[in-house]
Amino acid sequence: MRDRYGAKNERSWFMKTHVQTAGCSLTEQQPYNNIVRVAYQAMAGVLGGCQSLHTDSMDETLGLPTEQAVTIALRTQQILAHETGVTCTVDPLGGSYFMEALTDKVEAEALAYIEEIDMGRGPWKPEHATTSTIDDGGCVQGIHKGYPAARSPRPPTASPKNAKQATAPSSASTNTSTPTKTARSTSSPSPKRSKPNR
Repeated sequence: MRDRYGAKNERSWFMKTHVQTAGCSLTEQQPYNNIVRVAYQAMAGVLGGCQSLHTDSMDETLGLPTEQAVTIALRTQQILAHETGVTCTVDPLGGSYFMEALTDKVEAEALAYIEEIDMGRGPWKPEHATTSTIDDGGCVQGIHKGYPAARSPRPPTASPKNAKQATAPSSASTNTSTPTKTARSTSSPSPKRSKPNR
């Protein structure tokens, strides 16, 4: 931020990372096992240096979490913070060959992406480039074209004859904003959950 963009405020140089445990790894069956999954995912986030953390509740795959599940998710964070010692050092995994090698690999691949965007190369390059469309080394165009998804081959364009069929939603499709719910509704129904005692 300082060297590339000339940022003056030191606070703008910081990289702050928020981590949320993977809801896609939770299972409806045997939800108590999700406590273990959330715990080691949260530990991985802390070891990676996150500044803020969200731990999923064990029963989120069934619906809104119960009060007990939310409390367990909170206690998971508190135990990590106060009983494991991971907060006693800035970089607990510093010096690990494996972690350092992975970090170097991620850095090299990220810099390669940035270089491609800066040079205006790749399928996201505007067809009719002008001074305004390639400002910032093509960064804006990269975002508009869906980079890095634009790197993968695009599906063939539908012919005018079949365009209507290609764009019409199928009878089985529903709201795409909730793909998980759609997939679940086509399979066996979720088990009913009793309301928590208050």
